[in-house]
This record gives sequence, C-alpha cells and structure tokens, in this order.
Amino acid sequence: MIEPKFFIGSPIAFKEICWVYPPKIKDIVNDDNYSVYRKILMTSQEEIEDMYVENNIPFTELPTPLEYVFLLASTNAETKALCIKAFKFFIHESVFLLPELNKIIVGDLEDSLESIKTVKDLRIIDNDNFFELQNLMRTSIGE
Repeated sequence: MIEPKFFIGSPIAFKEICWVYPPKIKDIVNDDNYSVYRKILMTSQEEIEDMYVENNIPFTELPTPLEYVFLLASTNAETKALCIKAFKFFIHESVFLLPELNKIIVGDLEDSLESIKTVKDLRIIDNDNFFELQNLMRTSIGE
C-alpha cells in the first residue's frame, strides 16, 4: 500500500536514519539523471542475478543491492558522483560511501563531527536496512 503522505509530497522517516522524499514531477522533469538514480538505488537482487546471467558473468556469490551500489561507485569518479547524487535526490542529504565496511553514512560528516560522540550517533545504511530503504523509495515513486 502506498503511504498516503507520499501523495501530498510529504517525506517519510526511514528509521532514525533519514527521510525519504517523494520526487515531485518538476524534480523528475528537471533532472536528466532521474532514471539513472532509480537504477542505481532500486535494483533488486533478482535484477542483479538477471544481469549476471544475461551477460554471462560468472559468479559464485552475487553482490547484494547495496554492494551493487558500491560496485557502480567504484567504476569511476563520475559514476561515484552519480551514486551520491542519487541518494541526495531521494533523501535530500549528503552521504559518505564506505565500501570497505559495506556501509553508507548519512549526513555531512564535516558539519556533524562535533555532534558525533560515539559510533551509535552515526546514521548508517548497510545491508541490514538497505532493502527496507529501497522499498520505501520505490513506494515514494508509486512502485
């Protein structure tokens, strides 16, 4: 069921990590990368498997959707910037990618370093919650 708040353009809280903002039509029309953002952030595990099979890429273990984001980001600086912009498009905040730890930190670290006292103060997206975030983003666009 689509969250009624999305119909009126209101953001929905994702845990205590961030807010997901439904894109307005003008946001979609004015950003040529909207379809790229969707592809980066909303690719499912099944779609990843299909890509590997269709392209005859050998695998023993497939990347998770979050690991797929990190793989894309590692391609080159331009693609990494697109990955970061994709998050900003939907959550209206900066993110910091930590592929070595398989985590994404939400928020501008430089601005918030003084308020962070422990690791628990960090707002983290990881494999444990990325699928739920994906579903909320899909819901925000009516999928």
